[in-house]
Amino acid sequence: MNMQTVERFFTSDSIEPVKVAARYKMALVVVAIAMVLLPLVYLSIVGVTAYGVYLHATVNRSIMEGSGATLWRAIGYFAPLIAGGILLLFMAKPLFSRPARTDDPVEIDPERAPELFAFVRRIVNLVGAPEPHRVVVDCQANASASFSDGLVAFLRRDLTLTIGLPLVTSLSIQQFGGVLAHEFGHFAQGAGMRLSYLIRAINHWFARVVFERDEWDERLEDWSTRLDVRLAASLLLARLFVWITRKILFGLMMIGNVLSGIMLRQMEYDADRYEARVAGRVAFETTSNRLPLVALSTQIAFGQLQQAWMNKRLADDFPALAFHQFGRIEVEASIDSPEQKKAGWTDTHPTAYERIQSVSSEDATGVLQGQDESAESLFRDFEGLSEAATLSMYRVIIDENITERNLVPTNELIEESTQYAHRHEAGKRLFGSSMDSAAAVSKFFVSDVEVDSIGAAATRIAELRKRNREIDERLDLGEEVGELHASRTTAKIARALLRGKLPFDLKDYGLDGYDREGVVRRIQELDDRLQAIGTALEPVIANASTIVGIVCRVIEADTDHVLGVNVDETSDFRQLVELANKLSPLLPKARELEESLHISEAVFGSLAGMREPTTAIISLINNLIDRMRMLIVDLREATLDDPYPFAHVEDDLTVGQFLVKKVPTIVGDGKIGETMPAAAQAMSGFLTLFFRILGRIAETCERVEESLADGDRDLRSRNRGIEESRNIGSRDQE
Repeated sequence: MNMQTVERFFTSDSIEPVKVAARYKMALVVVAIAMVLLPLVYLSIVGVTAYGVYLHATVNRSIMEGSGATLWRAIGYFAPLIAGGILLLFMAKPLFSRPARTDDPVEIDPERAPELFAFVRRIVNLVGAPEPHRVVVDCQANASASFSDGLVAFLRRDLTLTIGLPLVTSLSIQQFGGVLAHEFGHFAQGAGMRLSYLIRAINHWFARVVFERDEWDERLEDWSTRLDVRLAASLLLARLFVWITRKILFGLMMIGNVLSGIMLRQMEYDADRYEARVAGRVAFETTSNRLPLVALSTQIAFGQLQQAWMNKRLADDFPALAFHQFGRIEVEASIDSPEQKKAGWTDTHPTAYERIQSVSSEDATGVLQGQDESAESLFRDFEGLSEAATLSMYRVIIDENITERNLVPTNELIEESTQYAHRHEAGKRLFGSSMDSAAAVSKFFVSDVEVDSIGAAATRIAELRKRNREIDERLDLGEEVGELHASRTTAKIARALLRGKLPFDLKDYGLDGYDREGVVRRIQELDDRLQAIGTALEPVIANASTIVGIVCRVIEADTDHVLGVNVDETSDFRQLVELANKLSPLLPKARELEESLHISEAVFGSLAGMREPTTAIISLINNLIDRMRMLIVDLREATLDDPYPFAHVEDDLTVGQFLVKKVPTIVGDGKIGETMPAAAQAMSGFLTLFFRILGRIAETCERVEESLADGDRDLRSRNRGIEESRNIGSRDQE
């Protein structure tokens, strides 16, 4: 693309300005004044608190006078001083603290993207907004125009345009231009631009004051429960005052949200009209329905990264990964359910339905074309820009020490993800409902299988598959196994809370009407049902194990690789089968570790606000942590000598090292802090690895079965090889 091409996208040099009524402007001024008053109310609370502390320090000195009860006199005088001082510190902290770092955008050099800057210049001229003095990109599914350097930029009208690259990959030039027109539309009116900035800044500040927590909050909570009771009394009093103050601020924030919500939603409607007049009403409607899908695809891509990071591998181009997910989403899906058609009182943005309804009165065809060309074409080196923004994002949200060594081609990661999904489905076809039953899958073990001929192998596999389907159809378990596991975990959480004598309502755990003994009986009922299902599914696992054993013999006999399984795959398949044999008996321990984590999280959550844990609670926590540590050690030691079978950034990694980098401390301050993360890593790592192996095995079995069923393949000569092939290594199951 060149500069002349950019000009051809525009059919006019002007659009009709969006008119803003004088009454609306006056209302905006009133709301802005009210919003400014709210922080002043907060400052007045700080002033009154400081004056109260001062009065106590100067007027109540008489408390320390006189004789007798010196300790209580000291507590009566100094406790309010300490509590008041801490309260003032916490109240002043939000006035000076900076927002948490979220992302580190990459700035675009105008000389390296002249077409993009020319395009942006045409948009701001159409809208009548100030031209941005810098353009940056990040990996969010959004675009925004904002003041870049706080108050100075606010006075100068210096704008920074931030472009989310996942948005660029999913929109056409026409749609992308409409989004930019919307963002700059907020700044088309000078007074409205500044007032809206002020309102949004105050709303954001209130949200930070009310919801953000930092290490000072954690220290105050820790000291108030660990220090001597005489000093802790002052800290507990301070925590009470901090809590009350934040509740007051929450009320002020809600008032501000209600006051500003209507005005800000109207601003969105005005900006939508700019978008419709630039890109056209039809393009606006399409974009409004498309943006939630872009946001959803980006969230799915982030989830995909979490799984990839287990192997310390990440996609080198996150926008491309998000776009891949976007392509898999049903575009025809309904964006707004009936409950989402109308925004709430405190919402700052209308729903997509409300936006489309508002713009429906616009008879706008638009002045921007390019509906058939991707917005990526406006960037000269979009791929390089995406990779730079991707690495920058990873270093902020995942690990600042991430290097290019952790990055793999996005297409490779997409292919692995696609294969993983296909193999998971193959696993479900091979193992059926037993995939959900730890009791059943733990019995998976492939031993030596006698196979007379290729034909006999194909016939026997088909018969075993048929038997498994019949068992699954007869049992008709559906989602029952998963629901039983969830119910058992919930019941075990309730049992733990009862043992620790922690306050909770059994109704919240679906156990209304149960007492302590009843909860124990309920757990036993669930255990019995799961065990019965596991027993019923054992033939399925046995048949699946036999199928895998047959495939092993057939592959080993296929010395000419007629089946399409190469030498490396043959070796890998054998190793995966042997590793699955070793991991399957460990599955119940991984599931127990999963339950223990849920129980621990519930117990720790119930401790919030408790001054000091009781002996029963301490004993409960110690037992949970000790048991989790034992399970972690068992999983690690059992697999410490087994090579990790899949791609990983670390060379010569074993399964045990993959599951647990460092065994948690036995005693001391690190006991809980180390055990919980290690347990989560070991549990998720084991389950992901084990079922990935089963999926890989199942997929290879299906490929071999397809070859066996293909009459065009000359496999008859392989019959003698069957008789001569060596065993895969029969051994007794431990």
